[in-house]
Amino acid sequence: MIISLLHDYTIKISRRILMYSYKNRFYSAGSNVIFDILTSTFSFHSISLGDNVYIGPNAYFSSSHGKIIISDNVMFGPGVKILGGNHKFSKDLPMFFQDKNEDDYDGTIIIENDVWIGANVIILPNVKIGEGCIVGAGSVVTKDLSKFSIYAGNPCKFLKKRE
Repeated sequence: MIISLLHDYTIKISRRILMYSYKNRFYSAGSNVIFDILTSTFSFHSISLGDNVYIGPNAYFSSSHGKIIISDNVMFGPGVKILGGNHKFSKDLPMFFQDKNEDDYDGTIIIENDVWIGANVIILPNVKIGEGCIVGAGSVVTKDLSKFSIYAGNPCKFLKKRE
């Protein structure tokens, strides 16, 4: 029993040390940012985090040539995916051979203050999630969400205003 508790405590401390060492890789990161580096994947160079941001385990936040801006007091449930990039498809070539140049811009994803994103939500490129929003688990966000509102579904739809 004691050995098991000691083992769990050691793992928890090790994860915190790793988290703090990786925190500096983000484009910018405020205070009190919590994430699980062992189960999550980030394109660190394109992500700005505000203060008091919690990112649940198994997160995938990626944007090769765009930006992901996360403001203050934002919570992400487990398994959230932010997909900030896209592929070219305009040339008359198979998709595999469509080129992606460094100067292409994938746009910006903005998540404003006091937002709660539920488990397994997918957020697609060029969206803004307004201040005070709640996004229900399993939703797919394809367009901007209004402030202080609750959304859910695939695609994400307005449910009601947040009181």
